[in-house]
Amino acid sequence: MDVLEEAKEIMKIAGCGKAFAVYGLKLNGITGIKDCDENGELIELEKGISELVPTIEQKLVFDPEKPIECPLNGSMDKYLEFSLKNRNITPCNLSGKECKRIEDKINPLLERFEWSIKKR
Repeated sequence: MDVLEEAKEIMKIAGCGKAFAVYGLKLNGITGIKDCDENGELIELEKGISELVPTIEQKLVFDPEKPIECPLNGSMDKYLEFSLKNRNITPCNLSGKECKRIEDKINPLLERFEWSIKKR
């Protein structure tokens, strides 16, 4: 099982209903980008005349370097932050009691997958 699949299993047991992850835009076959706006929406590409095409195939690619935030309630004020790179989970805005309750629920998976919970 890969690290993302492990994280998803832990998220389910912890009670997370959704996850907010960062994806990057991957443009296939692009070598040179001259300029883009601050939102990355308008991109000027350097192309040979024969390479000019009306559309460019693109994909959204998951960024495993960025943490995944998983809310524990509807307002996103209490959430777990999963770092796939370091295999750790950081509780955010949780009381000690809430943190302990979640840790007790997910502890068997933490041990099995070699993940840890770090306190802020």
